[in-house]
Amino acid sequence: LDIRKDKFVISQISAKDDAIYSTVALVDWTDNEEKICETKTGEMVFDIKFLSNGDFVAVSDKSLSGYGRRGEIDYTVSYNGRELKNYNIESDDNMVFCFSGDRNDSVIESYSRRGKLRGTRSESEIVSNVDACGEAILISSMRNIKRVYPDGDADDAVTSLHDVRRIKLFKNRRYAFVTGNSSATVVKVKN
Repeated sequence: LDIRKDKFVISQISAKDDAIYSTVALVDWTDNEEKICETKTGEMVFDIKFLSNGDFVAVSDKSLSGYGRRGEIDYTVSYNGRELKNYNIESDDNMVFCFSGDRNDSVIESYSRRGKLRGTRSESEIVSNVDACGEAILISSMRNIKRVYPDGDADDAVTSLHDVRRIKLFKNRRYAFVTGNSSATVVKVKN
């Protein structure tokens, strides 16, 4: 569920005859009208978010879908059978997805609000966390933290003093809040 002042969008997962369905619906509060935007068969939509222009996106276990402000489907980006490990759709024009690679590695992809691939980056380690703020992307694996750019370039990794459980990039995009099992630190990720 995501809410704006005049409407909300909701995803509902249901099962029938051993099949899973996700229904994406847009409800306009001004005229109490509900519009079924799409029913995805065999997919679980587990996140949905309005963009700043009134369009919205839905993340499922198999695809990213973009919808116009009236609920019409604009695009669908398939994961092509890859396993989605982590994602961040908080930044309108820098939606970031992390997929499992073939050899205990990870693939990071950045997409625009229109579903266009902006860049790809392969990491030789398993990426456990992803955060995005504007044009900056932050990833972590074990104790390594790295700032990545939408085109796939990256700064050198910074090593945390403890294992990284979660990361959050500050709005200035130079520092990150890093939590571990029993500690938290602020780490400088860009000079």
